[in-house]
Amino acid sequence: MHAFLFIGEKKQVESAISNFQETVGGEVINHNIQKISDVRSLVDLIKLGRARPLIVRMADINKATLEAQNALLKSLEEPPTNTSFVLTSQSEAGILPTILSRVYTTYCTVNEKREITQGADFVNAPLITKIAQIEKVKERSEAIKLVKDIINFYHGTITTGNFNSKIYKHLTLTSSALSSLQKNGNIYLHLTNLAIKLSSTHLQKG
Repeated sequence: MHAFLFIGEKKQVESAISNFQETVGGEVINHNIQKISDVRSLVDLIKLGRARPLIVRMADINKATLEAQNALLKSLEEPPTNTSFVLTSQSEAGILPTILSRVYTTYCTVNEKREITQGADFVNAPLITKIAQIEKVKERSEAIKLVKDIINFYHGTITTGNFNSKIYKHLTLTSSALSSLQKNGNIYLHLTNLAIKLSSTHLQKG
């Protein structure tokens, strides 16, 4: 996934995006979307492709018309090589669910410390401990809460400037598990697979 949504007050959002841009590098272009014509000009802008990474920033995406947001979906789903999209908003209100499902959302507000701690505890625990915790999860709502806590933990690392390829991979794995659980996938199977994958990548060097 190459689309990211940063939600929060402007100061916190700018700090998080700055850390992200330093990690990714490349060229940054500001291209706000409010109406369909803005999406068309965006397509013209990015369709040529670039050798260096390109980050397209779209501020206040929640202010875009619903038609413009719908038109933006294809670009978010199939970005050109070396292109990332960074969207911002003060909240999820006004953003289409289809947009939200295609981006990594980072909340640049003060997260609940307990949730971040729970996510960190799971990520950093040995595999046997992860499995023992999973065996205690009986309800789908508990499983979804656990996975969201893990995602919140990774979001916290992004906002402090620790975004790297390993965290990107972990976010991809965790977001996939969340999607499967929300689609009524097997609770134990998806949590166990996630635990194994996080543990294996966690133990790798570099």
